[in-house]
Amino acid sequence: MDEIYQQALKTVQTEIENLQREKTALEERLEVISDRLGHLEKTEENLGHLVGPDEEKTGSLTEAISEFLKSNSGTGFTPIAIRDDLRKREFPIDEYKNPLAVIHTTLKRLEEQEKIHSWEKESKKYYAWVDASIEAGITDSDIPF
Repeated sequence: MDEIYQQALKTVQTEIENLQREKTALEERLEVISDRLGHLEKTEENLGHLVGPDEEKTGSLTEAISEFLKSNSGTGFTPIAIRDDLRKREFPIDEYKNPLAVIHTTLKRLEEQEKIHSWEKESKKYYAWVDASIEAGITDSDIPF
């Protein structure tokens, strides 16, 4: 009887090891895919600027998120609030398989580019546009009019 349990234990341990290796490989692949997706989205955005506004009336997701955060400068928004605003403005966000994942990726990229900053409050992450005048230390007294 002990032999049966020992064999079962070995089988379970082997499966755990195999699944852990597979999980690690999948996590590494997901990181590669996320990086590639970020690069492609940036390329898409840059090519969109070269093609011009007539090519795509809705613009890119990055542009839509940037526009929203810029127009509400000084206010932080959660990814869910950003998604809701995109829907309200009839941006085709629901055409993405996982809209929130795409929004998170876009926000991460914008943060890496130092266009936005984030903070956590009450277990929620908020994002806001970086006000260039504040970052540069420009005040009202610096403006001659």
